[in-house]
Amino acid sequence: AELERQIVFEFIVNEVRIGKFTADHRYLDLSTGQVVVEDVKGVLVRDVGLRLRLMKALHGIEVKLWPERKRKSRRKTTEVKP
Repeated sequence: AELERQIVFEFIVNEVRIGKFTADHRYLDLSTGQVVVEDVKGVLVRDVGLRLRLMKALHGIEVKLWPERKRKSRRKTTEVKP
């Protein structure tokens, strides 16, 4: 599969450009036939969650972060004592 690097995706809503996202890699996974878009993050910047949601909402693309990270739950859990 051919590897593409530094692919720019524009965020346009109602014909207004509201931003962009530059993905590090895009390639065809030969085992699944799916196009994969990946982004490498050494440090997660504050707006990465918003940009990933915009990629899904505006382009229908689920970006894979590398290294993979689990999302932190913001919900506080309280322990119930008997």
